[in-house]
Amino acid sequence: MKTHDGPHGGVNHDDDCYGCRLKGKNLTLASSATPTRTRHQPFRPMVQPSWESGVTGETRRDGSFMPYLDKSLQPIGVKEMADDRTRLEAIRHKQLHDPNFGKETQ
Repeated sequence: MKTHDGPHGGVNHDDDCYGCRLKGKNLTLASSATPTRTRHQPFRPMVQPSWESGVTGETRRDGSFMPYLDKSLQPIGVKEMADDRTRLEAIRHKQLHDPNFGKETQ
């Protein structure tokens, strides 16, 4: 056992220390090459939560589904509805309680 300024920072170790032999040859190991407890797990990309993928709307008495539509007549997604719920619910409330909504004027 001897002490030196090797990769161990002055810690006692044997002459056949693998890290010291690599350092003597000007070789180093990348940290990604060393095993850890969590390295064996595969990388999983983040997926969008499933609740964000749906379309907002109402289910009618007959079982049919009527989606809420935006100004361009495209269905409003659940995420868009959740992000702007206050404004969209106010518009919906106004349409439900306006006696002239949906009547054509000439």
